[in-house]
Amino acid sequence: MSDSLRMRRVSELIRQSVAEVLSNEIDDPKVKDVVITEVKVTKDLSIAKIFFTTYNRKELGTIKKALVRTTGYLHKRLTKLLHLKRVPKIEFLFDEVEQYGAKIEALIKENSVDLNPICENSMNENSTGGSSVNVDLVDEKSVGMNSTDAKSIVKNSTGTNLTDKNLVKEKLIDE
Repeated sequence: MSDSLRMRRVSELIRQSVAEVLSNEIDDPKVKDVVITEVKVTKDLSIAKIFFTTYNRKELGTIKKALVRTTGYLHKRLTKLLHLKRVPKIEFLFDEVEQYGAKIEALIKENSVDLNPICENSMNENSTGGSSVNVDLVDEKSVGMNSTDAKSIVKNSTGTNLTDKNLVKEKLIDE
């Protein structure tokens, strides 16, 4: 069995065990709001970084302190639940992936280009002799992207592919 497979298995066992112990055995109400999202262990299995999130963001500091207070009990319980020679030292870290994803989503919405009015205007211009703008979806397999990564490519009348949204805006305004 390779080291990475062992690390993944141990990480998943720790995640399941810690989540179960926190929800069933710890009486601290601050810990009840915690969701264990991921566990990463070092190659030598000496440290387990336990990532958590909570719906109660206002109390994040006190929740983290409550989790740190439970590490001794959790370590003892993991020793009994997991059949390992050495149980990793536990570190709790707040999982910021959700916040990071929300930031990216906000940036995408902020910088998004609404192509519907542009296409309607270009159709009207085309009928009066103006330049045309073609909007095509990228073939996912040809560019090696999955459906969430697939982007619209706007082709101007010269056939130049414009993928940067600011370039799209500038190019369409110029035409």
